[in-house]
Amino acid sequence: MGKKEKTGLEKVKALPVAPVETDAAPAFIAPSEEGREEITGQDLIFSRLILMQAKSKQVEELRLADSGDVLDSLSNQVVFTRDEEQEFTPLLFYREWIEWHPKDTGLGIKESSRDSHGSLARRCLADERRLEGTKEVRAVTAYLNFVVHLKDTPLTQLYVLGFSRTGYRVGKMLLSLATFRGKFPLYAGRYVVSTTLTESKGPERHKYMTFSLRNAKPAWVTDQPTFLAYQKAHQGLREAKDRIQPPPAEEADALDEAEAGKDETGEL
Repeated sequence: MGKKEKTGLEKVKALPVAPVETDAAPAFIAPSEEGREEITGQDLIFSRLILMQAKSKQVEELRLADSGDVLDSLSNQVVFTRDEEQEFTPLLFYREWIEWHPKDTGLGIKESSRDSHGSLARRCLADERRLEGTKEVRAVTAYLNFVVHLKDTPLTQLYVLGFSRTGYRVGKMLLSLATFRGKFPLYAGRYVVSTTLTESKGPERHKYMTFSLRNAKPAWVTDQPTFLAYQKAHQGLREAKDRIQPPPAEEADALDEAEAGKDETGEL
């Protein structure tokens, strides 16, 4: 994890993330689904990296972090702060479309889908709107999701880094950086993520935090054992992709705080 130029914001010390380490299974244990037959998508949880805004509950009420810090959605621990850079490797990419209940209901997700030809994706592409109070908002939110491994953390600790609304273009930037490398696996590349203060394009010109991305140096996974471990992890994630839970309401709340109104294209 690298350091960024100081911003004047007091640094919050990152709390330790201590996932359980797992060794390779003994050779006499053959792969099997025995005992896991009843596991469904509702039983698997991946921590998500949530970018804090000035009005986020964890910032304004709970005092767990500062605006611009990135939290683990399950533990509420700071993974990296506003003045730090975090190197990572994406292992899997998937799209998702979510229709949220109105925020004041507290009901969270109304419907979600990963079908690029489904009704939610079509409604998003059509830029369908609805009223929430007196404000017109998008009826469906598009997400660009990446399951990522952070540098210097166990491979057993993976996160979902999601981009939507004001961050949608940043997610497209990551896809572009990966594509410009050529026809190589997504998990062969290393990238750096940090957070930055930006200004909305709307008439109010309010400021909010967003992610910033660039290629790491070196830009490639340079040792074969790590590459092979990522390859194996990617294969397992592809099989479990449909079991990854949608984002929590806290992530939608943070997005609401940052909503600029013009940054999500809704492209399929």
